[in-house]
Amino acid sequence: MLVPSKLVSGPVVNTLFSSAERTSGSGSALQTIPKRTSRVIRVEINSIDRNYSKFPYSSDFTWDFPFPVKEVKEVHVIGGTVPIPYLNIDEGWNKFTFSEGSTYSTITLPVGYYSVGTVVTSLQTQLNLVGVGNIYTVSQDPLNGRLIISTTGTNTFYLLFATGNFVDIHDTGTKSLLELKSPARHLGFGLADYISSGGTITAARAPNLWFGLERSYLYMNFDSSQDLRSIFRGSGRKEPSAIIYNDILNSTDGQMTKYLNKETFDTNIVPAPASLSRIRSLNISLRDMFYKSINTQGREMSLLLELIIVD
Repeated sequence: MLVPSKLVSGPVVNTLFSSAERTSGSGSALQTIPKRTSRVIRVEINSIDRNYSKFPYSSDFTWDFPFPVKEVKEVHVIGGTVPIPYLNIDEGWNKFTFSEGSTYSTITLPVGYYSVGTVVTSLQTQLNLVGVGNIYTVSQDPLNGRLIISTTGTNTFYLLFATGNFVDIHDTGTKSLLELKSPARHLGFGLADYISSGGTITAARAPNLWFGLERSYLYMNFDSSQDLRSIFRGSGRKEPSAIIYNDILNSTDGQMTKYLNKETFDTNIVPAPASLSRIRSLNISLRDMFYKSINTQGREMSLLLELIIVD
């Protein structure tokens, strides 16, 4: 009968790991990889702390950390105050080409905050400022809400949203809208030229004065070298760090602010393919659906970030 030697019998007190996934070093068969610990730091990114000479606008600025932060594994947006745009007609999409007979003119809607009633009044005023022989009236269909432009004059008139000097940019393949160049979508028109019939042009659909501004897109970049992306988008649009849904656009106080907190807003951004080894500054950009910087009218913004640091 074979009897185990006393030198090798008894409980196992040392284990040799055969997998390099659990061990490291020259003595990898003997040393277990130590677990790394993590900790949390919180940072308030406030636009009032920016360099105003370099970054005059609160919707596009760089914020410097008081000291370099190393080995950032995750970034959470847990709070903040973000100004909601209240200028729904702004430079860049407030003009279109108008024609009465053979006379071409540019219609410019003044930059401002509009309701349907005020946009009807403004559009009528601008049309009559450039009209050659017609007197124009702009109204709204009481049943479907579409805008109606009419005249008692005899001259045919045109709205040139497809061949004028201010035409929205579309993808050549999918026809998806890439950039606004006119107020066509806001007024209820599409990518087309509209010709009067019986002295009237009726919009294709009801006006949407907040087109492109129902959401704000937050972009964050560390040290101008690595984007923090957490949301995929279609049509080749740039991927943001977060999307802020502007649910109080119809406020009448003129000072709309979206308040972020951890109960209603918690975006988790994981840098890939590895942790951020060292951060000195954070680039913040607040843009609309078409990557145009949002006009905050000088109002400031802030973000409360929670950084997971690996030691």
